[in-house]
Amino acid sequence: MIIVSMLSVENVFFTSLKHKEQSNAAKARFSMIEGDHLTFFNIFLAYQSAGGMSRKEWCYESFLNYRSMQKVEDIRKQLIEYCIDMELLPRDFLTRSALSYEPLSSERAEVVLRTLTGAFFLHAAVRQPQGFYTVRTLTEVQEAFIHPSSVLFSKKPKCVIFNELVFTSFPLSLLDVE
Repeated sequence: MIIVSMLSVENVFFTSLKHKEQSNAAKARFSMIEGDHLTFFNIFLAYQSAGGMSRKEWCYESFLNYRSMQKVEDIRKQLIEYCIDMELLPRDFLTRSALSYEPLSSERAEVVLRTLTGAFFLHAAVRQPQGFYTVRTLTEVQEAFIHPSSVLFSKKPKCVIFNELVFTSFPLSLLDVE
């Protein structure tokens, strides 16, 4: 539910032109080599465990949008409440899930990635020898590239799953990729 909540907000990062290097370094601190989805998960874990200072101050120092992170918390809570109402989660889930936030182990990360792949199999793209990715829709095959804001932009994995296709100066860009 964390990843779904993070994907439901516009953008959690803010980039300061004045402090571009610092904001890029802050983003890199949260980056997971497995992709954007796990990077979002990592950001939420860090946000939840921000201790010793207010979360607002922590977000400011981490170049994260505090309002977006609050919205993520609200969306996550709503999703949990829906799942409780549908009896998919136990009634005491919210009270006992004062979650112990710890980084994802490689085993847990693999489970999350497999789950995302199963959920987004229609949003899979395969890298071609020419360097672009092919995205198959119901009616056509399109060329796409990983968006420069993705943690996978410089890695060029063989296959990716994505949440969004964006028209940019390139034909299409893949956002939120694994």
